[in-house]
Amino acid sequence: MPDRTQAWQSESEERLRAFIENAPRKMWVSRPNGTVEFLNREWRDYTGLSVDEVLSWRDALHPDDHPVVDEALARAAARTEPYEAEVRIRRQSDGAYRWHLGRVAPVHLDGQLIAWIGAATDIQQQHELQERQRLMTQEVSHRVKNSLALVASQISLQARTTDNEEARKVLLDAYARVHTIAGVHDHLWRQYDARVIDMCGFLRDLCGKLEETSPVHEIVFNGERVVVPTDQAVPIGLLLNELVTNALKYAYPEGRGGLVEIDLRAPSDGFTILEVTDHGVGVPADFDLFAPTKSFGMRLIVNTLRQLQAAATVTRLDPGVKFQIRIPHDKNESRT
Repeated sequence: MPDRTQAWQSESEERLRAFIENAPRKMWVSRPNGTVEFLNREWRDYTGLSVDEVLSWRDALHPDDHPVVDEALARAAARTEPYEAEVRIRRQSDGAYRWHLGRVAPVHLDGQLIAWIGAATDIQQQHELQERQRLMTQEVSHRVKNSLALVASQISLQARTTDNEEARKVLLDAYARVHTIAGVHDHLWRQYDARVIDMCGFLRDLCGKLEETSPVHEIVFNGERVVVPTDQAVPIGLLLNELVTNALKYAYPEGRGGLVEIDLRAPSDGFTILEVTDHGVGVPADFDLFAPTKSFGMRLIVNTLRQLQAAATVTRLDPGVKFQIRIPHDKNESRT
């Protein structure tokens, strides 16, 4: 019986090795410390490297991708859990580096890590498609930004040339809103991934522009990195624009200057927090953010809050007022 069991185990090992050897993927097996023990035919034919020529599967990677793999492997080794990474692997025939998705999983026996087994799939076509889409998106964002900037400049010109004070205020408000949207697209076409945007950098720049138009005020922005989908960036930017603009207009009347503080953070409670605080005259005792009003700005704030499914609280200070906006992560997918 022991001989039959041993023979069955030996046959199973040979079959497993044959499966890996002939798999239509670049596969390898390494020791717990990462030293390679086996490279299958697909790997050897593609890279031209044998087990005797490599210490780790990373030896065939683009040098710039080594840190990515090392970091992923270190995390996986600490927890003995699978990991994956997108890396470039050199092709022997022409020396070209092609993008691959590498997946590595631990192999345990009796609770002990005895090996790592990995496979790499060529995803070069997907990367090229994503790059074309990224460039097209950036081009569109760039064109939209320029178009909005042109519209904003026309509105600003009209505001400067009108003799009607009420019309001038309306036009300047419209200019600020269009300028905010243009700022989002300006950030989009300048960054690598146009699907998301770091609101910290965008809002910091927005506050800087608002301060330039209100030299008697000081606008201080404090924030951490909070990344949101681009379709959420515009409403968040508009929301901040309205809250800060209202503070500049009404918190410090009669031309007085003052401080407006903005805080952006993403705690671990499932919300992104945006706060706008001033130390001015405050709000009336009966102030209700959601009460019906003729103010277009206040209606815009309420509608934007609903669009973001966000909650708002108003805290009276001595002196001043703090507006706190809580935006759920499942809506804006923020992360730090």
